[in-house]
Amino acid sequence: IEIQQYVNLISISYILAAVCFFLFLSKHFSLIISFLGSLCVFYNFLFLRLKSEVVPEFLFISLFCLVLILLHSKNKWARYVIPISLALLVSVRFIGLSLVLAYVFHLLRSKENHIKERLKEVVICFGIFGIVTLCVNYFFLNSIKNQEVTLYGNVVLNRLNLNQFFDNMNMYTRYITLFFEQEIPYWMNTIMKCSVIILFIIGIIFSLKSEINTIHFAFVFYMIFLLIYPYNGDTIKYLVPIVPLFVYFIIFGFNSII
Repeated sequence: IEIQQYVNLISISYILAAVCFFLFLSKHFSLIISFLGSLCVFYNFLFLRLKSEVVPEFLFISLFCLVLILLHSKNKWARYVIPISLALLVSVRFIGLSLVLAYVFHLLRSKENHIKERLKEVVICFGIFGIVTLCVNYFFLNSIKNQEVTLYGNVVLNRLNLNQFFDNMNMYTRYITLFFEQEIPYWMNTIMKCSVIILFIIGIIFSLKSEINTIHFAFVFYMIFLLIYPYNGDTIKYLVPIVPLFVYFIIFGFNSII
């Protein structure tokens, strides 16, 4: 299949992901910082390289950020749109289940509702999520042989082992820094990567001290899913969806310092 047939579609999903990430950042930081943060992510050479391939990662980022944006909404319709978005997210990439778990934690930790109301929200969420996921995968994606929901689950259950977990941890730790390398002298790249890691750690610590929220749960669950997945041949592709959150914590760390 010619890639040219999908160039416009890929570009639209890329722009949509960038806009959604910007809107997500604008809920936490100033517009200027949000804009610069979005540029850092979507003007990254590894992101731009993927524009030449038919990949669902950018649609995944769009839906992921959309859910995080809707969490700030006070409108009642958000409680119905979020489960639908989560169902689409899981259908695009099964690892989207990380955000589903994070959202369930968000509902159960809500201080605004009593325990019965929290459980009711969880039941409503799973009801809508289950119905939409079923419809999407068995009616709209039934012609696709390797559906995300069945493929990911089967691979994990059949090939899960402890050694792979540590191998993944070692490899993904090294590969995440590649997103912050530039065409500059090696020693400057080393300084840049060390600075990024330090800012990320500071961001994690200060954000946790500020408030433990859905973003933390989403990040942790995503990394757990990533580390237990017994295949790491597409390392960059697997890391792309979580890079925006990685940058979010870096910005949080930078903001905390200044």
